[in-house]
Amino acid sequence: MNFRLEFTGEARLDIQDSFNWYNLRKAGLGNDFVLCIESAINQILRDPMHCSPQFKDVRRKLVKRFPFHIVYILRDSLILIIGVFHTSRAPEAWVKRVKRMRD
Repeated sequence: MNFRLEFTGEARLDIQDSFNWYNLRKAGLGNDFVLCIESAINQILRDPMHCSPQFKDVRRKLVKRFPFHIVYILRDSLILIIGVFHTSRAPEAWVKRVKRMRD
């Protein structure tokens, strides 16, 4: 099955903010971060059911090399990336975002 991939505006900002933060720490590290995000997203596209539901239809994929996870919703043939969160953040951060989307 082919899946359609979409990002919320907040998810795009999450990636951009982290890219900027890592590049300020070390030149090129932001690019490494984005490559790892892309790799994780490609894994999601290949097998979106691999990650167990965490909250209703919300799933999380850990990112290699960086302490982040990608939070996404799988609906039929749509994969909606709703955020890219640091693993130290409380789960309430992404749960709130999901609830805001559904209101």
